[in-house]
Amino acid sequence: MKVLVQPRLQVESWSLYWKESLKTSTQCLEPLELDLPGEGATASELLQAHAQAQSWQPASSLLRLEGFGAPWERVLLAGRELQPGDLLPAAPAAASAEVAAPTGAAYTVVRVVLKADGWKIKQPDDFLTSSSDEEDV
Repeated sequence: MKVLVQPRLQVESWSLYWKESLKTSTQCLEPLELDLPGEGATASELLQAHAQAQSWQPASSLLRLEGFGAPWERVLLAGRELQPGDLLPAAPAAASAEVAAPTGAAYTVVRVVLKADGWKIKQPDDFLTSSSDEEDV
């Protein structure tokens, strides 16, 4: 089954202090066509094939920053998010019949990248030590 993928890279500037996103920017990457085995491919199989085609490491091996709980990857079809177990040619259960994707439909795949911003405040009895001369007095 041939699938047209419109990849997006969502870069989150993540505050280590506030433990939340400070800024989000989305980069549109070059579209690519993937050949998935069989007609019953799922959204999770599309995500795996896409990560492999882009030479990205699997999402399960990415390091989460404290406070980040969102999924690393998403698949969208006609503006609706597909769940990992959803079959690709069919629309998600919540969508109407008109949204069902024909063969060769374009899927948008979004990968989240975290960019650490700032620093953490030292807590009492923390393993961090100061190297400044002023505190040695």
